[in-house]
Amino acid sequence: MKTASNTFGVPFYLKKQKATQAGKPPIYARITVNSKRIEISVKCSIEENKWNPVKGMVRGSRQEISSYYLKLIVLLCYRKNNSIYLHGNTCKI
Repeated sequence: MKTASNTFGVPFYLKKQKATQAGKPPIYARITVNSKRIEISVKCSIEENKWNPVKGMVRGSRQEISSYYLKLIVLLCYRKNNSIYLHGNTCKI
């Protein structure tokens, strides 16, 4: 019996082309489910030099937006995806 494969990921990135007047690009999350993706803004902006592009997180721990906030977003996305999956439905984007 073949089981349904459910791939899921939530990386963060800066959308530099939508930088604010102060030069701070907004942070976006790219939610990927089964090779389909959607991009959403997390409604926060940060200076480029305070962003770690390799980790997709904020550098340091005392910034105006912390990595804990971004990790909370990931946690909420995973909880919602698991809830949908456990009820026998498929998560569609």
